[in-house]
Amino acid sequence: PDDFTSDLNKMLYVLSYLWGPAAKSFEPDLMKPQNLLPLWTTSFLTFTEELIAHFSPVDLCGDSEHGL
Repeated sequence: PDDFTSDLNKMLYVLSYLWGPAAKSFEPDLMKPQNLLPLWTTSFLTFTEELIAHFSPVDLCGDSEHGL
């Protein structure tokens, strides 16, 4: 994402790799009028925090153990 010149371009790049429930959860917000866009659409940092909050593993240790 460092190759992109704006936060919007970074977000669109990351969003292009999302699929399934992750993509479907962000899609409705992107279709809203500009004045109704949620906070996560204004900053790449806020966007990544939103992504992590909703889609990161809940139990990192358990997930790591299961992966072994």
